[in-house]
Amino acid sequence: MTSLLPPASAPAASLTVGPRERLARLVNPPRLNGLDIARGLAILGMVAAHLGDFPLFAWSDPFSYLNIVHGNSSILFAVLAGISIALLTGRERIPEPEDLPRLRLALVGRGAAIFSIGLALELLGVGIAVILTFYGLLYVAAIPVLRLRPSRLI
Repeated sequence: MTSLLPPASAPAASLTVGPRERLARLVNPPRLNGLDIARGLAILGMVAAHLGDFPLFAWSDPFSYLNIVHGNSSILFAVLAGISIALLTGRERIPEPEDLPRLRLALVGRGAAIFSIGLALELLGVGIAVILTFYGLLYVAAIPVLRLRPSRLI
């Protein structure tokens, strides 16, 4: 019968793991907090742009400053989609040929998930412009150019 207790020779320090270390073990690769914060801001901005009724921007009216969410949130989403694709496919290195099937599957999977969410929102008949279906297609459209150098992409 095996014991669930650690061996007596194990150091006591290894038994006490803090919450930060436990959380880091759950996420592989580790999350980029700044990117997650930007995603949250983009989502809040999109909700505000579609549900809020803000007056046109005027320097003299501080309440009209909330009108900044119109247009800027969708731009932030587009930039974050590009960053996500870059992080998913190898950051600054060109992926090796043996990595391509895994990367293609990851892009198709993420694109399908984003497309499905966008399609569900469109089918609800809400009166907002849903761009998630286009972003889902863009993930799939990135597949043919995975091995191109940045200079060729530009």
